[in-house]
Amino acid sequence: NVEVFQGDFGDKDSLKGAMAGVSKVFLCCANVPDQTAHECNVVDAAKEAQVKYLVKVSTCVELVYPSSPAAYGGWHHAIQRHLDNSGLKYTILYPTYFMDNMLGFFAGVKAGAPVATSFRPEDLVSMVSTEDV
Repeated sequence: NVEVFQGDFGDKDSLKGAMAGVSKVFLCCANVPDQTAHECNVVDAAKEAQVKYLVKVSTCVELVYPSSPAAYGGWHHAIQRHLDNSGLKYTILYPTYFMDNMLGFFAGVKAGAPVATSFRPEDLVSMVSTEDV
């Protein structure tokens, strides 16, 4: 049984309210420039509310390091260090790639443009559809 609680990643007070009485948190945020602050706000609110368990959706593990060629890889690294230091019990999911992302390349490929990614040639990439999650 799942209940949904509404909060604003950028509004710490709304997150405190959203965490009241919550035992578990599923944290999934779009890759945006404020992602580190947003997700760290959620971690802090979860800790303050004594949440029992947090599940965070990250990105493919090959990109999660401070000097990642993908900015969001560095963001996830910082968030995960914050989570490590929070004292919360947690699981981090590392989806490699969502097939649905390929739809954004469709027009360019049709026009003959190459597909550009942050992956190195030696990286193994397994894809999953968001409909299967």
